[in-house]
Amino acid sequence: MSGSLFIKTILSDIEDIRDDFEKAKDEIESAISTQSTEIETLDANKQEKINVLSDISLKNVNVLTLNSTPVSSVLDMIPQVSEITDVVNEFYDNTSKVITATTVNCANLILNSIPFSTNPISGQIIKKTIIYKKDFQYANNIVPKLTEAKLIASAKYGNYLGNHLLIEYGINEYNLSGTRGDSLTAYLQIVRDGVVSESFRTRQNWREMDGGGTRSGTILPLIYFLNEERPLKISSILTTDVTLNVYVGTGSTDDIFSYDSHGMGSYFIVTEIAP
Repeated sequence: MSGSLFIKTILSDIEDIRDDFEKAKDEIESAISTQSTEIETLDANKQEKINVLSDISLKNVNVLTLNSTPVSSVLDMIPQVSEITDVVNEFYDNTSKVITATTVNCANLILNSIPFSTNPISGQIIKKTIIYKKDFQYANNIVPKLTEAKLIASAKYGNYLGNHLLIEYGINEYNLSGTRGDSLTAYLQIVRDGVVSESFRTRQNWREMDGGGTRSGTILPLIYFLNEERPLKISSILTTDVTLNVYVGTGSTDDIFSYDSHGMGSYFIVTEIAP
């Protein structure tokens, strides 16, 4: 369960508890009112009211002695209705304070070292999502030689909450065929509300000289932090989906790029961070 949903569930439970206490208070006050009316009319029909009270033992009053006890004495032995009402009100007030304190505590709840509240603090991680290749909208694990830039992966990040985005893309294993000097480039493209943003390009070089191997950085993983304000301010236009694309280019390289085609062999990691 997500943090927000978890908090909403707790707050809903608290509201249910508050409602239950309200109902309990009403029921107790109703019972007290009924009892008061019965006692006040006891003189008119003493025997009938004694029968009503026959199952009540209050202040250790022996029911068997009620027949010979004046009504006024019975009333003296029963706490005043106002006193009972005061106790009920005090109980309710104390309970309300506990509920209020609990509500405040829930607003500052910390779960798995991540603070959750109705108003997230700047830099707070809102949620993290992993999208594997098997769930991509498009995937192509081959880039031919002499290709400037080719789309190799595209995925849809849904349920976007409108926060900053930290996007990572990785492949378990990729290869470049052939020998001698070669190079690869790659970059991330993010489409949000119809606006395209691109990361800096990464480059990997193989030099044509003794020693072979990579003599530079690698093209992966790709990481991009999209922290610009959403350019469209009209809420009806803002979307809840973000498109993630990855491009790889072989440029002047005369060899072929390929990568692991397994369904779990490549992935996007998307983290939403409160602005």
